[in-house]
Amino acid sequence: MKIDYPDTDISIVESRLVEVEWLLSSLRSTTGRPCPGCTIKCDKCGSNHCNCKCAVTCVNAPAQLSSEHARYPIEDNVLPLVFTLRSMKVCDPCWSCEGHLDGAEKLTKLPQVWFHSNSMTLIRLLDDCITYFKLRSIINNSWQIVVTYTEPDSLINAFSLKPEVQVGQPLDLDLLQKDLISMAQHLPEQLLSRTLKCRDSLINQKQALQG
Repeated sequence: MKIDYPDTDISIVESRLVEVEWLLSSLRSTTGRPCPGCTIKCDKCGSNHCNCKCAVTCVNAPAQLSSEHARYPIEDNVLPLVFTLRSMKVCDPCWSCEGHLDGAEKLTKLPQVWFHSNSMTLIRLLDDCITYFKLRSIINNSWQIVVTYTEPDSLINAFSLKPEVQVGQPLDLDLLQKDLISMAQHLPEQLLSRTLKCRDSLINQKQALQG
């Protein structure tokens, strides 16, 4: 069965362009701190709001990135990806897990990051990135972005970035955790590059529709 593309309306293209420009502005932003609510005084410039020394290696990051600072700081192996997603300012991570084994060394909890976003363009671009990472062997496993639980009265959609589970193919937690770190390292550059290409494509579509 052949699946045809739907007709493209210029209003859709213009709406998508606004969305992409917002993504680019967010990705290029150099202001604000990745950790929400952080007002720790910077020992470099003395400010409580700068990002002079903001880095995943900050000893306060695991607690500051969590909504329950003392009880549930972000776990070590998933911390880099949560920090990266926050730093890019295009979505809001809301839950994470580095993955866990049971007493028999069986994988019982998948590593994953949940995040909020209403931008379907972002979801498509993130999916393109993780597909590229797998094709280029930057990550060891196939990962996916899926719709996940959202409070009934929430106006924002929630998604999960998690490994694909395939029957008969056991997952190795060590390799999955390495994937978390690799995605954190490569995602900012790759997402920016793909967002720029998406803008160029949309501009070309708009010009074509305008005749």
